[in-house]
Amino acid sequence: YMDVVHESASSSKLLDERSSTEERELLDANGSDVYLCGPPPMIEAAERWLRAQGVPASQVHAEKFLPS
Repeated sequence: YMDVVHESASSSKLLDERSSTEERELLDANGSDVYLCGPPPMIEAAERWLRAQGVPASQVHAEKFLPS
């Protein structure tokens, strides 16, 4: 389980309570899959960050919430 990561409205940097070292350790644990759900800008920002961390696209699963 990882805390919510979000993109700041005033910056393209992802913000989180965890340190970079902790994030890498969690992502490296057993090649875990990552599940995302939320609005498209959040999902896209998280997917970019995950790719930058070396997480294969095959391990990232996302559901974008769109207005009805």
